[in-house]
Amino acid sequence: WLKLLLKELPPGMRRLIILNSQVLSVDSLFFKHPDFAVNVRPKNQLVKTTYMNLLLCLIKTLDKPPHSITDTELSNAHSELIELTGAAGFKLDWLKTKLDAISLERKKENADGSRVRKFEEQIHNLKAELNKEKTKSVTSSAKVLSLEQTVSDLKAELNKEKLESDTHAAKVVSLEQTLSDLKDELNKEKGKSDTYADKVVLLEQTLSDLKDELNNEKGKSDTYADKVVSLEQTLSDLRGKQNKNKNKNKKRKLSRK
Repeated sequence: WLKLLLKELPPGMRRLIILNSQVLSVDSLFFKHPDFAVNVRPKNQLVKTTYMNLLLCLIKTLDKPPHSITDTELSNAHSELIELTGAAGFKLDWLKTKLDAISLERKKENADGSRVRKFEEQIHNLKAELNKEKTKSVTSSAKVLSLEQTVSDLKAELNKEKLESDTHAAKVVSLEQTLSDLKDELNKEKGKSDTYADKVVLLEQTLSDLKDELNNEKGKSDTYADKVVSLEQTLSDLRGKQNKNKNKNKKRKLSRK
């Protein structure tokens, strides 16, 4: 079968060194693409064999599921295809079409994978944010309960203050009435006070006049006192003289007797 295969190959490829494990692959290749090696350039059979082995490896790589081909294998496949079509002269349009399709699919997969990773990252971030918000929500809920209790307490205290305020309001009304009455009474007293003030001014003026008059009278009194003292002294002197005269007269009468 190997001899038969080599006879069916193009003249430039009949002296290839083909391994038994490669027979089926080579047979299938020439059956599907009989003219791919028509324009092969190398003349050396070892070089031709090397290129054939490279082509078979490339075909084997591209026959793998696209998702299992690594980026390195895909990059090497492009380089190998360029070498096989350029240096070796193989006609591999069909293989280039397949490689382009795989590359396009990989790009889509990479794009989809990138989008998936992006979405997964967004989902992860959203979950983390959601958990954070849940924690905040629990804390906020506790705060709300605390605030509601505080509001309830304040309402109760407000109602209590309103009751006390009503009592205070009644007291205020009473005190305001008392204050009004006191103001009226004060105004009356002020009226009286003004009258008393006028009387006081008048009395003070009278008192001042009396003091002046008293001082004048005191001056007169001092003069009169001096006169009285003088008169009393004169009277005393006269009485003394009178007594002397009486004594003299008594003595005279006694002497006459």
